[in-house]
Amino acid sequence: MLFSMHGQNIEVDQTKIDFGTIERGSERIVDVHFSNPGAKESLVLTSNLSRAFNTRWTGKRVLPDSTITLRIKFNPIQKGLFKEDVEVYFSSMQKPIVLKIRAEVNFIDRNDSPACPDFRQRPDDCCGDEPTLIHVINAQTGKPIKEARVRIVENGKVQRDVKTDKNGDYSEQIPVGFYFVMGEAEYFTSADTTGYINRRNNYIELALMPLDVEEKVAAIEPVQEREEELAQVQEEPEQEEDDRDEITIIQRIEPVVIAEEPMSPQDPEEGMVVTSEVLPEDVYARNSIVFLVDVSQSMANKGKMDLLQASMLGLVEVLRPTDQLAFMTYASNAVVVMDMTKGDRKAELEKAISALEAGGMTAGLVGFKRAYKMARTHFIDGGNNQLIVATDGAFRNADRPKLVKMAERNGKRGVKTTVIGIRSTDFAGRTLEELANIGKGSFIYVANFDASKKLLIEEVRKQSYMGD
Repeated sequence: MLFSMHGQNIEVDQTKIDFGTIERGSERIVDVHFSNPGAKESLVLTSNLSRAFNTRWTGKRVLPDSTITLRIKFNPIQKGLFKEDVEVYFSSMQKPIVLKIRAEVNFIDRNDSPACPDFRQRPDDCCGDEPTLIHVINAQTGKPIKEARVRIVENGKVQRDVKTDKNGDYSEQIPVGFYFVMGEAEYFTSADTTGYINRRNNYIELALMPLDVEEKVAAIEPVQEREEELAQVQEEPEQEEDDRDEITIIQRIEPVVIAEEPMSPQDPEEGMVVTSEVLPEDVYARNSIVFLVDVSQSMANKGKMDLLQASMLGLVEVLRPTDQLAFMTYASNAVVVMDMTKGDRKAELEKAISALEAGGMTAGLVGFKRAYKMARTHFIDGGNNQLIVATDGAFRNADRPKLVKMAERNGKRGVKTTVIGIRSTDFAGRTLEELANIGKGSFIYVANFDASKKLLIEEVRKQSYMGD
């Protein structure tokens, strides 16, 4: 509907412009059309739009029986109720046309105040997707933290490692996906969050708590060291566990063929070629490692899966061709994700680790049976044979006696049981540590991304160390 200004010869299609509530991603562009129904042309003389707006005209001459358009882009500079009356003057009119502009501003985008787009773009498409904004603040004062470190992690791999600006912000167009986002700064505790980032969910605020005066600025979780040596108990093999439970194989890789006469850890071959600075062959025995990964629904929360993936990927980086690794998952059932694979087939291992997803209920007992069986099948005489269990919680009470018995039995046979507690509770941690101790392995608590990449490597080094 057109509004005529008291019989004067310029008409406007709207005089009340309400942008509504401005949130992140809100549309902030409007087109206002001015028409000339008279017989003489009219010129746009001036308008008094404030610095909160960018504008663009299709032209400044309104010919008879024609229309021109004013495009207005709203870039609010402060939060709260916004009101502005804009006067637009034409040469053929004694009084201005008044545009009453209103908005309720809840979000200020400091990174998005470009000029108004030209008319080759439709208003609905002119701005594209809003960039993702990560805002880091002091949890006590609410003030922004400049030069805070922000890392954006996907499937255990760091995709962005950046710093915030003076406003505590980092902004970028980030592909749609599920991410683990961490923020840290000197003299503050770190903070992190997980979730999907998309066009309508692209604002992340990380509140960092200041450290107490006595607290250290940076703390690295200590690797648990155990000084005593665990004696290798040689006993007659006991009756095998019942392996009749069904199991699904997702991907099967050709198993590693173990040499009939494997290298003796007490007597390394002369002229041995050392292929790893982290695990030199003359110091560390060959590794045969089976991962058993909890992928129940709770592992999808709080970046737990990313912490685990970072740990596993870090270990894969240092594995030698003489090492071997397999991993299984357990949730509603037990699944072989990667059969025993040589340590130099890193691309295949990394791809499978990055594809891990959480979802389902926990059914640990079946997973343990199958994992121990795989470890025994690919046992390396004189090597480090290890089952590494990764979980965030305790096992069902009904399963605990059976799990303890399996860990003890396999420990006597030379298969150690190490447990990684991924941000587990104190109660769950005590239960998991008990299992690891009985299984002649270690309990490792993981809550920090950087530490997660080191702790697992240190555990494998400790278990495979051949001594003097």
